[in-house]
Amino acid sequence: MVFGGGQSMEEALRSGEVMQRRLEQLQEGLAAITAEGRDSSGLIQVTVGAGGVLTDVYVNPRAMRLGSEDLADGFKQAHAAASLALAERIAEVRRETFGGEDPLADLEGKQAGEIFADLRRSADRGIDDALAQVEKLHRDLGR
Repeated sequence: MVFGGGQSMEEALRSGEVMQRRLEQLQEGLAAITAEGRDSSGLIQVTVGAGGVLTDVYVNPRAMRLGSEDLADGFKQAHAAASLALAERIAEVRRETFGGEDPLADLEGKQAGEIFADLRRSADRGIDDALAQVEKLHRDLGR
């Protein structure tokens, strides 16, 4: 039996399994990513993890001489730099995982949880469709 795109059921299942492994690899890689950023003075450094969550902060004691507005600006600069570095690292992990065939390219702007939920639903639908086809074949063949 041939499915969409001229794939046999075996090829479609194999492609689905490969994609599932790649998505699991991506999820593991993204969970482990961190990135650091500093403010322009170098006195404030932050580390962000998956989803841009702040995981570490370093404040040089000299920064305590700054006014509250300058200190706040320093944190904003450091966080912006860390977020940019995180986005670059995520893009790198996606390239490593998918090469030139990144199925997530059209999902830009979504949170990681949303992306994986969408992908999981899509994979589940594909598996359900394949299993339905197998059941139909069994019925048609009288087994």
